[in-house]
Amino acid sequence: MKRIGFLAAFLLVASSAQADLKLDGDTTAEATARGPAGLSIIAKSSNVSVDDTGPDISFTIPIDSFKTGIGLRDEHMRRAVESDKFSDVKLVLHDADVKLPGIDDTNSVDTYGDLTFHGVTKRIPVHYESVGDCESHIGAKVKFWIDVRDFSVVPPSYLGISVKPRVDVVAQVRLSNSP
Repeated sequence: MKRIGFLAAFLLVASSAQADLKLDGDTTAEATARGPAGLSIIAKSSNVSVDDTGPDISFTIPIDSFKTGIGLRDEHMRRAVESDKFSDVKLVLHDADVKLPGIDDTNSVDTYGDLTFHGVTKRIPVHYESVGDCESHIGAKVKFWIDVRDFSVVPPSYLGISVKPRVDVVAQVRLSNSP
């Protein structure tokens, strides 16, 4: 579940309408799920691919690349989201919905993206901030949340403790828009 959210967030951050964007530098995606008594589970990944060859930009993250720091918890998560059948999370941003910042400019935009997770595609609201830090580089941060039940995933439960269905996602990327 968490892995899915991470992937989606990461994908959203990196999209662009006016240039062929490529990942350039460190990328992080983080999904946070919560449980009872203040339980917070964070899954992280840095394995993201980008495709900006068509009319839209898409980001894909392998679900098995998300790690929580506890192997048994990772296995439970993989089982819950059936990563053996649905190996990737993919976020597609439509070029018309993405605004690239100029040099030393900052954009803060609320838009939508198409998130595919667990074999289900849903249009979700996304907030992103982007900064043009030089002529050819953009830093971006994307935030969104999903309810895993909307993607036909049953929130996992272990020893009577269940994870809430909402997963918050934050992704940060550095992109190059050089030809």
